[in-house]
Amino acid sequence: MPIPFTLVATDQALVEFIDGLKSASVVALDTEFIRVNTFYPKLGLVQISGGNRVGLLDPLGIANWQPFIELLEDPDIIKVLHACDEDVELFHHALGAQPVRVFDTQIAAALAGVDYSMSYQRLINNLLGIELSKNSSLSDWLKRPLSEEQIGYAIEDVLFLPKVFEQLKGTLQQKGLLQAVFDEYQLVERQFQDTLFVNAYQRVSMAWQLKGSELSRLKVLASFREQLMRTCDLPRKRIASNDALMYLAKKSELNQYALLDVAGFPAKVNKPFLGEWLAIINQEYEPSVPIKSPQQINKRFKKVKKGLSVLAEQHQIAPQLLLRKSEFTMLCEAVEQKDHGFLQAVMPWRQRLYRQVFDLTMSSKSYGYL
Repeated sequence: MPIPFTLVATDQALVEFIDGLKSASVVALDTEFIRVNTFYPKLGLVQISGGNRVGLLDPLGIANWQPFIELLEDPDIIKVLHACDEDVELFHHALGAQPVRVFDTQIAAALAGVDYSMSYQRLINNLLGIELSKNSSLSDWLKRPLSEEQIGYAIEDVLFLPKVFEQLKGTLQQKGLLQAVFDEYQLVERQFQDTLFVNAYQRVSMAWQLKGSELSRLKVLASFREQLMRTCDLPRKRIASNDALMYLAKKSELNQYALLDVAGFPAKVNKPFLGEWLAIINQEYEPSVPIKSPQQINKRFKKVKKGLSVLAEQHQIAPQLLLRKSEFTMLCEAVEQKDHGFLQAVMPWRQRLYRQVFDLTMSSKSYGYL
């Protein structure tokens, strides 16, 4: 039986559809897009479900998105999405909107102990016993008219989210972790607040091999690459590869001819920015604090990881959530410096568990007593 929906393809239709959601306290959202050779995805469709209404919002026909933006930014309405990072990026870039009060069902499932990083299809099957098709996930969402198969796929992407939300909400309330889902969304929001891209070097997996001023140079190079990606709307590899950044970080003097010969550094794209690149490379830098290698971390903080794994099992939380790199690094810093003040920067729900591991590590007690 076909599922009733509204195709919203004009400004007036958008006003009317969003007005019909004003009484909803929860809405489910998803997006379809195309991203091939660009940094920014191209919005193809927005799906929304709430108050027994399903709408497909067509960006090819809508010019004024303000009613939808107001809904996204309304703190009284919970927005339910699955693996929301790319959707939030789309709203931020295409609409200039920053959604608030976001409940990510992928994070919620991990906190509920269902599993970590579950696909939408697998989560729906796990919680609701419903098999969903994946056939249209890679189709052309900018082509019109949309096929019946595309429409059915798009509707299913939001149709079941409210039921999943209610089920996970109940589990997390019992565990005292409902607020943790909303807290974790702050990590997504931070991506758009870091306009200087100070942590961009962390995308270069071999950065730990660099020392002193070379590491400092890499940090500036990686930050500049992030800026150019957005300026040129190109993916990272089309600006400069990680290997190219590592090579350039080791150079304290370089001319434009040598720079254009670097492997993984496309000359055509970077020629207009040679002055900026050379200024970064040839600048003098204060040495950075060395980065620990993965081997050092695994060896030195083996006990910390074990403690987190034990706690995750006891609280029925996916252990990967407690081992998220940026937060886990803060715990390692706290242990190394013997100062739990480092933990003030992590989320409150995670801070409570980290403090247990910190205290036991400092006292050298067995994790069997956690």
